[in-house]
Amino acid sequence: MSEVYDKPLDEISDADLNKLPGQPFRERLKDQVVDVGFSQFNDSHNKLMDLILDADVLFDLMLVTGNTAKYWGRLEEIVDDLVTYTKQHFAEEEEFLISRQHAKINEHTAQHSRLVEELNDFQKSVTSQNEDIIQMRKWLLEWLLVHVNTHDLSYKELAS
Repeated sequence: MSEVYDKPLDEISDADLNKLPGQPFRERLKDQVVDVGFSQFNDSHNKLMDLILDADVLFDLMLVTGNTAKYWGRLEEIVDDLVTYTKQHFAEEEEFLISRQHAKINEHTAQHSRLVEELNDFQKSVTSQNEDIIQMRKWLLEWLLVHVNTHDLSYKELAS
């Protein structure tokens, strides 16, 4: 397995990733995002999860190798993509909920605003190379699962 950690990041293959200790955990996480009743949002949630899992691979590599400097640049790119995509997703979701006159639109929009603020703070931590990798990893994984599986699940009723 050490051969995986010695490779440059752009040479790590999917087969290599399967050798990482956290990979079975990441595969199980993909199944934890609930169906919210609308394929476009399910697809968006899966894309968000993929970005988060890409970041999680880097966290794993940082923790196992102790070599954080090697991975910060790529982590910043992933988090930038995550922030951009999240804002786009939230705007689309809010537009949809308004068009359907969802009873909890104000609550949902406020939740999105709070999450964007938290995500911006997270992005600053990554940019400043905050060394609390375990806390960063935990926050990122919880962030999506809690939001989708509680708040977004509330609009599943609109699908029926």
